[in-house]
Amino acid sequence: MNILYLVIPCYNDYQAQGRYFYPAFISLMTICGFGIAWLLQRINSNKVGSLLVVLLCGCLLALSSYVFQNIYLPSA
Repeated sequence: MNILYLVIPCYNDYQAQGRYFYPAFISLMTICGFGIAWLLQRINSNKVGSLLVVLLCGCLLALSSYVFQNIYLPSA
């Protein structure tokens, strides 16, 4: 019977654990910001740098809308 719990999860805890994530969020964004700034300094062309920023923002916007539609809306 205990093997069944390994195969079929009977208890799911999908609660957001913000107390674990939020302290690391500032550090994560700082590291990402420095990484993007370093990458943009390596690129000599302003056009390519601007395109990279637009693509990163577009990916972030698409990911945010996907998470909102598929995680937050079904639970409401």
